[in-house]
Amino acid sequence: MLVLCCAALVTLPVACKIPARPENGADVRIAKWKDDHRAAISVNYDESDLLSPSQLQVHDAVLGLGMHVDFELVTGGISGPISDQQRTRIRWLAEHGFQFFGHGQQHVNHDKLGPEDVRRSAQSCYDLMKQMNLKPVAFAYPGGHADRPRTRAAVKDAGFLSARIFRAASRRDPYIVPDDVREPSDWYTLPTLVMMGHAFDVRDHAVNDTAELTPYLEEALRRTAWLITTYHSINEPDGYGFYPLAGFVEDLQAIKARDFWVASINDATLYVRERAAAKVSYRWIYRAGDQLGLALSVDDGLPADVYDFPLTILVRTPATWRGRRVEVYDVRMASTLMQEVPADGMPVMLAVRADGTPYTVEVR
Repeated sequence: MLVLCCAALVTLPVACKIPARPENGADVRIAKWKDDHRAAISVNYDESDLLSPSQLQVHDAVLGLGMHVDFELVTGGISGPISDQQRTRIRWLAEHGFQFFGHGQQHVNHDKLGPEDVRRSAQSCYDLMKQMNLKPVAFAYPGGHADRPRTRAAVKDAGFLSARIFRAASRRDPYIVPDDVREPSDWYTLPTLVMMGHAFDVRDHAVNDTAELTPYLEEALRRTAWLITTYHSINEPDGYGFYPLAGFVEDLQAIKARDFWVASINDATLYVRERAAAKVSYRWIYRAGDQLGLALSVDDGLPADVYDFPLTILVRTPATWRGRRVEVYDVRMASTLMQEVPADGMPVMLAVRADGTPYTVEVR
């Protein structure tokens, strides 16, 4: 393994100081979204019923499409006689790629709670999620209520890194980090598209079907933005915000047909935060005038035990590498991964931890 350290080539996988280069340089840059997708979308399902036959059908439909959905978690509800069943189902869903966002200790309007009660609800939710090995990153305010600064502050102080509201007015501008925006102006008032079926939304306050959702999808792609959609009571005609299962499946199919990173709200939060803080350092490795490899590292300066989602690094390789294989070596973990270099000149995509880990990429 060839590794460049300072100005010399060595044959040992040792860490070295790699001079920083601008992120917007021609050779190496961070993709805006994982795997260089054009835009990102998080599908939130604000529904605590995980066990009924109607909801098992929803889960099966999502899995059948190979998609991802985030579920709410009101931690005070994981108690009583069905606690074991709920916890078992939560573990099963997590094992199958679903994730969970915090929704408070109790499903009540947190703006109406006293200062101590709102802090207790947010902190209890965060702590129980950690106990259940459900990494607490994102939060959704019950009822979407977060007008009081102390409500938002309690969620932030508990340890959550983002939180979404739930307002019909978000339809006017649901696009998070569009265009060249690197971070939301307020991580604790993220907008969401409210999704409700025609039969429930008689006042037309929500997005009712795929035809209404599609323009938002297209605009998100145009602006390389992140969207959050929030559903209630899918496949439950008597439930709040009822949305037909067939319509939900059609929505997911429309998303899948487009160039979206279908991301957990947790993962998208981490990616955006890490990318905004990350610095890329790299140096090409030469021998006899030929570019044989690349030494690089990415560091966001954030706590690595929390901010642990790999960033996608795009490397524009020399023309002589096209159609060949590269060996990607993680110096810290002493692990190797082989990747193909696209023959069409597209960049190589690398999944890199933003914790300063040195990597080398060597053509074979």
